[in-house]
Amino acid sequence: MFNLLYLFVFSSHPFARKEWYNVLAPGFDKRCITLTPCNKTAGLTNSADSLRGRVFNISLADCNKEQENNNWRKLKFQIDEIKGFDCYTNFYGMDITRDKACSMVKKWYSLIEAFVQAKTSDGYILRMFCIAFTKKTFKQVKATCYAKASHQKLIRKKMMEIMQSHIQKSTLKELTKML
Repeated sequence: MFNLLYLFVFSSHPFARKEWYNVLAPGFDKRCITLTPCNKTAGLTNSADSLRGRVFNISLADCNKEQENNNWRKLKFQIDEIKGFDCYTNFYGMDITRDKACSMVKKWYSLIEAFVQAKTSDGYILRMFCIAFTKKTFKQVKATCYAKASHQKLIRKKMMEIMQSHIQKSTLKELTKML
């Protein structure tokens, strides 16, 4: 009986000790993308310290008002600065959802992957990944359309050149709009 009374009197709901912060994304139609809870400042623990560095995943369709066809693109934002109850984020990465990736991969075709790491014109270092697929030619009868290893190597080299040039001549904001 004492233990039950002790729990009832001294325990409170965990969300009673939380503060809610607005998470703001740069350069999108919807500026406030989500809310996030955080423990209130108590003693030496500051609530801003536990928020700084958090990463949020959100689809591109949720960031823009009228783009339901881009819901397979996942954007990542990391909190850099906290002012009041607003958390200012910076772009942290982009990915595609698993169902979109699985729908692109097909049997009887070659999959070619490439990546490159380069610095944007405004000083950010990006690592960009790209995938390409072979396709059947016009009036092709053969069921498969595989690429030889030497052709894959040439395609991969060309993909890397294109990604390198796009990254080096663009800023981070231009690249996120382009992708």
